[in-house]
Amino acid sequence: MWAQGWTNKVKKSVVMVTTYDANGNILGTTNGFFVTDDGEAVSGFAPFKGAARATVADASGKAYPVTLLLGVSDIYDVVRFKVDDAKAPGLKRAKSAAAVGDKLYALHYSTSHVNPRDGAVTKAETFRDTYKYYTFGAKTVERSSGCPVLNKDGEAVAILQGDGGEEAYALDLQFALDQQMSALSGNDPTLREIGITKDLPADYTQAQVALFMAANSGEANYRNTIDRFLQLFPTKADGYKARADLHFMHDDFAAAEADLLTAEKYSDDKADIHSHLARMIFNKNAYKADKDYPSWTMDKALQECVTAYSISPQPLYLYQKAEVLFSMEKYRESVMAFNEYEEKMEGKVDHQFHFGRYQAEVQSKIFPQALADIDSAIVKAPANPLYRAEKANLQYRLGLFDEAIATAQDCLSQYGDYSDCFLIMGLCQIRKNQKSEGLANLRRADALGNPQAAALIEKYK
Repeated sequence: MWAQGWTNKVKKSVVMVTTYDANGNILGTTNGFFVTDDGEAVSGFAPFKGAARATVADASGKAYPVTLLLGVSDIYDVVRFKVDDAKAPGLKRAKSAAAVGDKLYALHYSTSHVNPRDGAVTKAETFRDTYKYYTFGAKTVERSSGCPVLNKDGEAVAILQGDGGEEAYALDLQFALDQQMSALSGNDPTLREIGITKDLPADYTQAQVALFMAANSGEANYRNTIDRFLQLFPTKADGYKARADLHFMHDDFAAAEADLLTAEKYSDDKADIHSHLARMIFNKNAYKADKDYPSWTMDKALQECVTAYSISPQPLYLYQKAEVLFSMEKYRESVMAFNEYEEKMEGKVDHQFHFGRYQAEVQSKIFPQALADIDSAIVKAPANPLYRAEKANLQYRLGLFDEAIATAQDCLSQYGDYSDCFLIMGLCQIRKNQKSEGLANLRRADALGNPQAAALIEKYK
């Protein structure tokens, strides 16, 4: 009965954790307890799996939302988390580990009087070179997992594991307190299924990695990660850029632009921010033209590209400028920008560059250079059938029917079901007065689902 002196004080720090799915249904419950006076707590982790939210009820029955997961160990079934505005005090931690023969006390959550379950330590095993895992002779009640395990002075030693039984098992409290989120925590499939905000590493570089990884963890998780990043690093541009992209995704262009302006304020790389805005404006005009935001014109996108390049003359910004000019149907200027990019890159360009410039050259009717570029694209990406089909199509347009047929046949020798090549070959044969052969190839294109073939068959049959 001597332990009664601290029981009523300690019970104020013990809570009941309840987790819920996205529809508000209860997933599970576990005991937990505060370890600091500002709302940091620990509990069992299992009920958090798949949870959209969680609450803790204190000894008075008042509930508070869990706002942040600070660290998790799925293997050892423990989680450290934060509760805002909680009034309960944190338990005092024991200064030393318990030894075999010491008495330990498990105190589960209750809103009324409760007596701790006690028993002597029979095992104090060391794991990970530092921590203790205890077995002690307390007969615990059901639904007591996660409650604090205390020494004779009412100081927290461990966290109880398992529900009910003739023996009790407890995990070193220090292990729970040492759990933190890492830069790669966002890759954990279990954590991805939890809708509660996860903490980020305190190190900025590691937090950047975590922010990047969170982009593939689902929108809700990503939004929570961005919000946490901005709380921790309000003077870093990364969070504002990420939030701008989310605003753009939801067609809130004004908010996206405002976030990028804030990002520019804090960024050491102003050119990158202008390029980011240029890309956003380009994508809005290319893919969201039906959404009204008059100030985001392609002229503004071009201006942002030029500004980026004036701040930092990187080849990337020239390439971006070439693409914007192409979309504006300023094809000759686009070709010039592509040429300037190639010069900056000292000729070290890939197949996508050659194809982009080829398209601008075709529109500018610079056909010899266009043929040279599509040949370069084929050499650098021989497995892409589109480039051979494009070459054959250009040869057909230029009246080079035999060459077009040869190019189409070359493509079909590797990709026998590429319908565009049957279509081009058929048109070339018809123009060469080989009508039956040509119609046969148009029918092959039609059978493969080519959308132009049926009308051409009707025209020439």
